[in-house]
Amino acid sequence: MSKSCIFHAPWAVNNECLVPSEIRPRRLIEALQNIGYQVDVVMGHAKQRAIAIRQIKSNIKNGKKYDFLYSESSTLPTILTETHHYPLHPFLDFSFFSFCKKNNIPIGVFLRDIFWAFPGKYRQFNFLKEQITTAFHKYDIYKYNQFLDALFLPSTRMTPYVKGLHSSIPCVDLPPGTDLFDCPKERDRRVFAHVSGISSALRNIDALFDVFSQMPELKLIISFPEKLWSHCKSNYHHKITPNIEIVHYRSNELNKIYDLAGYSLYFAHENTYNSIGVPYKLYEYISYETPIISNRNNAVSNYIEENHVGYICNNDSTDLLRLIQSLPNYEDYEIIRQNIRLCKAANTWEIRAEQIAKTLLGKS
Repeated sequence: MSKSCIFHAPWAVNNECLVPSEIRPRRLIEALQNIGYQVDVVMGHAKQRAIAIRQIKSNIKNGKKYDFLYSESSTLPTILTETHHYPLHPFLDFSFFSFCKKNNIPIGVFLRDIFWAFPGKYRQFNFLKEQITTAFHKYDIYKYNQFLDALFLPSTRMTPYVKGLHSSIPCVDLPPGTDLFDCPKERDRRVFAHVSGISSALRNIDALFDVFSQMPELKLIISFPEKLWSHCKSNYHHKITPNIEIVHYRSNELNKIYDLAGYSLYFAHENTYNSIGVPYKLYEYISYETPIISNRNNAVSNYIEENHVGYICNNDSTDLLRLIQSLPNYEDYEIIRQNIRLCKAANTWEIRAEQIAKTLLGKS
């Protein structure tokens, strides 16, 4: 018997864009197809979603059975996801959820992030815009209470911060997945990779420059988005030494770094969000089989400790320098890489798709 599901994303996913929020929906659609589902997609601008919704409603009225509806939320509230960000289609998506609910189709939503739950702390907008978007995020939670059978999160450590969600709705871990890339068997342990955005509230980039400027025998390759780097490079220009290389690679070019690197770096400030949020970068590092060096007291260091896939230090340049100078021998390094390969195989996008199906079919 054929299996069918609905994949919903309330914005126009850019197939050319290679940031995590655009990669994840594509990977999950492919993964659902790989585990045997026919996937009917509701995605795009409002007019495109409306056309897809009409077709699915027609399918259901004509007897087609869908096992579940899975939705990937945007970083913006659902009704503000048009490019102009005006709420001109306030009922489109949630009325579709209502229709599916009435037709006994289990519904799950992945809540991408909860920066909005910390007003003023990780501000992405000015004060007025923050107040407006926060109000609409809370409206999303209000509607989730009406329709959801499960809420998926990057980590269930986020659950206490999803204020207003009914306790009857289970929260389920659904972090990013891994890609089964072929990776070099040998690594140059003198080369270190750091791939990230630039956020003074979340990442401790200064410590990386401070440490590697003191270690000319090692090489640090850092990939930042070019636009973000152009806005702040004047703050770091004096810290760049010959052994520190700044590049601006897209996701499909990152193998140029990872195939060279012996280690990947994740150095983050100690704050609430870093302790509960699971970055896409963690599973990217695992996909490329690079042992991870992180400071402690964040979600990445917790994962490293639980799975023995890297090394941990304190959140200061002195301790990072000490760690790098005393990294274990080759035998220990290869044990870490073997652990990474096990984690890589256990966290594929197909396994994430199976988790979605298992969770929502259990609620049907």
